[in-house]
Amino acid sequence: MSVENNKEIIKDFIEKVWNNRQYELIPHFIAENYIVWVMGSKNTLKGVEGVLANVQGVHRSFDQFKIQIEDMFGEAGKIVSRLTLHSIRDAEQITMREIIIHRIEQGKIVEAWSLGSQWD
Repeated sequence: MSVENNKEIIKDFIEKVWNNRQYELIPHFIAENYIVWVMGSKNTLKGVEGVLANVQGVHRSFDQFKIQIEDMFGEAGKIVSRLTLHSIRDAEQITMREIIIHRIEQGKIVEAWSLGSQWD
């Protein structure tokens, strides 16, 4: 797939699953062997069920959660995104910044590496 097609996969995943809570679409975007590595964490997130649990957990914990894509570029099956995450906690607007690299094979996300700031 082209870089542009891979960028569209990531944009759609963020918009449909993260921003619009269309959980049933997760298997459309995420490969069964998916794994994400989060900098500073010993835990990894694996597979469709792991993504579902993570996304639903974030949505339960943060009111009006949305992801804004700031920058996106890629090559050879990898897409790098600079994101701003917005939410409300205790009636106060909070934000977090994240850089994530997604690896895509055969139209599905198979691996990711994530580095995020603290909520502020």
